[in-house]
Amino acid sequence: MTQETGDFSLALPSDGTLTELPAGYWSSAVDAAPEQNVDDHAAEDGESDDQDRIPEYSADGRRIIYCDYTKPNLTQMVTSVEDAVRTIPGKSEVLRHGGIHCYIAATSPRYFHAIGDVKTKAPSIPSLVPYEKAAMLLRIDQSATFMSNAKKKGWEPIEVPSKLVPLILDNPDSHFPETVGLVTHPLVLPNGELLIEEGLHTDSGIYVYFGGITFEAPGEMTPEEGVHILREEMLGEFEFATETDAAAALALVLTVIERKTLDMAPGFMINASTQGSGKTTLARMIHLLVTGHDLPVASMSENVAEQNKELTAMLIASVPIVCFDNIPDAHKISSPVLAKAITSPTHTGRILGFSKMAALPTNATFLITGNNITTDMDLSRRLLEVRLTSQDARPEQRRFTHPHVISHVLNHRTRWMQAALSILHGHREVEMEARPSGFHQWDEMVRWPLLRAGVTDPVTKFDDLREQSPDYEQMFSWMLGLIHGFGIGKAFRAQDLVRKGETSVTLQAASSHQESERLKEMYADYLSGHPPQKGWSNVNSIGISLKRLVGRNIDGYTLTTRKIHGTTHYSVEEKLALAS
Repeated sequence: MTQETGDFSLALPSDGTLTELPAGYWSSAVDAAPEQNVDDHAAEDGESDDQDRIPEYSADGRRIIYCDYTKPNLTQMVTSVEDAVRTIPGKSEVLRHGGIHCYIAATSPRYFHAIGDVKTKAPSIPSLVPYEKAAMLLRIDQSATFMSNAKKKGWEPIEVPSKLVPLILDNPDSHFPETVGLVTHPLVLPNGELLIEEGLHTDSGIYVYFGGITFEAPGEMTPEEGVHILREEMLGEFEFATETDAAAALALVLTVIERKTLDMAPGFMINASTQGSGKTTLARMIHLLVTGHDLPVASMSENVAEQNKELTAMLIASVPIVCFDNIPDAHKISSPVLAKAITSPTHTGRILGFSKMAALPTNATFLITGNNITTDMDLSRRLLEVRLTSQDARPEQRRFTHPHVISHVLNHRTRWMQAALSILHGHREVEMEARPSGFHQWDEMVRWPLLRAGVTDPVTKFDDLREQSPDYEQMFSWMLGLIHGFGIGKAFRAQDLVRKGETSVTLQAASSHQESERLKEMYADYLSGHPPQKGWSNVNSIGISLKRLVGRNIDGYTLTTRKIHGTTHYSVEEKLALAS
């Protein structure tokens, strides 16, 4: 219980600033006990010399905070308490993540569950946990002890006043260090520095916590040797459809390691044709490599508002992987929330249980697993596919050589991490012949080192996933049809595609038999299988279908728009010509 002395009330002003309260309110924290009694204090003239006093400490090492009713200074009090908590160790750190005060704990992260059972709690992993009021009160008590003169009987000890806690948690000028995220493994910083020491790295904002494990620098291990170790020892039992899929798996491993250093990075999709190919096992091994703990998985909500809420909770925890596991077979994934998170450095959302908004780094690796799953066009440009196959007639009955995944990875964790670091710490020169992926930092930190170590470029998997997308098939057919019907660079309108029965406005206006035949072929050979949602007689529906093509690279072509006399005109242009 918290004992509050005197009749006082603490409140944070509506504008969020810390101000002085009038005399009679509990407020000022000075750093040394005055020799005078309370009446002497009240009679003193001149400025206080609180800041010049030497801090005092109790017998158990806590800093003594004097709460002086005669000289209220709320700002100084909050600063003194923060300084005590920062400088005197307690049972947990106080870090700020997205402006939210957090501590490190092994916990089951919110909105995750155990593999294969949505009703079973997810395994605990080291996470960032927002401080609630009770937890912050206890944390302050570990570093500070309070004395009050409120009863005018001299200085008496009091417990941590509960109304102090909201001021600490809501302080917009907090001095607690900000972190971009928690990692439980070594990594390589953008400047080439190997981050292998525990604690907060002030330049990058990354907090490193190994949990008692000792990692080693790669030493003389070459990037090529590192690739061989990961490919043969860690990934050797997985049957990849192609060498490019194996390269994408290596990219996944390195991306998870480096993700906290990157503003943006692609997500990944582990896909297979049948059950039992090892999709979840691969995801588990990578998570065990970076954390030493089994993989929590999540289910993907169909509701956009729920997706936003869940994503905020996942990101505040600073988990390394957000894995949406075992999506229903042959499902087409569409998530504007996920698409935006992959290509945005931050995500803003309300923290559950707090009346606060937080702008959180999106520096988790997003991973989706399933059988024969596809994506919409937006996600197909943001996910690298790792496709697994199996030569077994009944892959669901397949047994890995090392069936005990957790012990197998933990036994090799330091060696495999050393191999990964040797690749990441290797050559970083730009591969000039390789096309940009759209993720500049990821190219530099993950992709170029892989290519320089002789690995196949994984970026071609973007093309594979895009071509598998049902959306792409429709867009591709429309683009070919428009090229066939109107050619390159010729302007047309949505109403030119309106059809009533077998006739269209365009057919009626055709200037020649040859043009008429070409337009008929456009419908019959290309567009008939992918009509607008409300049919060919609805010009607005046709316009919506056309707008989906605007600005997209469809096999080297794109659709552009311009206004002519207030009406939108479209034309097909070569994408490469526009780029040049």
